[in-house]
Amino acid sequence: MEPIASSLLRPTVPLVEQVAGFKVKGRLRRRCKDCYFVIRQERLYVICKTHPRHKQMAMKQRDYKSWILTHATQSKVRPY
Repeated sequence: MEPIASSLLRPTVPLVEQVAGFKVKGRLRRRCKDCYFVIRQERLYVICKTHPRHKQMAMKQRDYKSWILTHATQSKVRPY
């Protein structure tokens, strides 16, 4: 009966390895000589093989900020 009790009370070590994610920034810059820029999925990234903590990602531009204005009027009465 003793082997069952000892296996129940044995602490388990989690098998999780922490990985640094991307920092989201408005303006990206290279932090060392090994950092380089990459464009993926309409975003600008900084990747670094030697220092993974240097990874950065540009903020995604909001849709309404990228609209192309084709026609604008300044009259008080709308034509429609």
